[in-house]
Amino acid sequence: MSLRILKSSSYLTATELNLFSSRNNFELFRNHTVAITGANGMIASALATLIYAGSESNGFSCKKLILISRSWENSALKFLIDNPNVEVFENMELPKSIAPEIIFHLASPSNSTGYSNYEELSVANIQIVSSLLSRNTNQVIYTSTGEVYGSGKTDEDTVLPAFRDNEFRSFYPIAKIMGENFLLELSKKYAFEAKIVRLFHTFGPGVKYNDGRSFADILWKGFLNKKIILKSDGSQVRSFLYITDAVDALLKIMNENSIEGKRINVGSEIKTSILDFARVASDLMSVPIEFENRTNSNFIHSPNQILVPSIKRLKLLGWEQSVSLSKGIQSTLGWIKDQDQDQDQDQDQDQA
Repeated sequence: MSLRILKSSSYLTATELNLFSSRNNFELFRNHTVAITGANGMIASALATLIYAGSESNGFSCKKLILISRSWENSALKFLIDNPNVEVFENMELPKSIAPEIIFHLASPSNSTGYSNYEELSVANIQIVSSLLSRNTNQVIYTSTGEVYGSGKTDEDTVLPAFRDNEFRSFYPIAKIMGENFLLELSKKYAFEAKIVRLFHTFGPGVKYNDGRSFADILWKGFLNKKIILKSDGSQVRSFLYITDAVDALLKIMNENSIEGKRINVGSEIKTSILDFARVASDLMSVPIEFENRTNSNFIHSPNQILVPSIKRLKLLGWEQSVSLSKGIQSTLGWIKDQDQDQDQDQDQDQA
């Protein structure tokens, strides 16, 4: 499949696909079986598309690209399903013959609206990845979260805070820490490379309307409602990284042997408040910002006032952020506009 066909199939633009393909090393994928869990998610979907596009543009492909998701409805990856080098699975029901050498594990709810208890997170972060491991596995890239730092220091060697296991907002970082430790122990036992990627806020085309995080609400609901509503004063400081920069980081980490068994942060080191993010989006959409402070049983604010990564370890790999906040928001809004137009066309066809 050529990049020309991928243009209209991917969340990402043809320019983004071509830039990504030209600046990354895809040699490790040659003749290997690669598995991506949570493949319908924003980051995993972009990763799958970019791996496929990059391999094709460099004249070779994976032996197999295994895509795993709970559901394939309305997936941006449907264009890959008929490709003989791609296999798609639901609910982790994999045949024993599937033995990936490289595993990208991204299957986990990433916000408090995506799970109701700790057990769901445990299944996503431990049971799924352990079911994929085999004697053929030589590398696992496990995506954790910057939330494991709380509001403290964020260099990778920081002693992590003690989370209360009876607090709902603590379930996610606890599950991620457990997943990190579980994978590192397994890697010693079964002799594969384990790399822990602590992701901070990542956004871009593919972000879901019901994602639940502030940046998704700002972009989607701001576009649809013609106004941005903040549920706080917007003073919380975060790290916002565009999706292609995040996937670039994942591939650099995969290609680097010196970080085996280590944690590495992936995010923007630029401090940006929620309100600053909203202001950039507001200017691009020409819509107002309104404040609606509320606290109830269905909405729990994050306890972390500041969450911005130290990325010294990532920079040593030669990684640099290439997409500005404004450019990333503009690209994401363009994609959201396309989705809205596609839905309108579908409704028109249904009524015809």
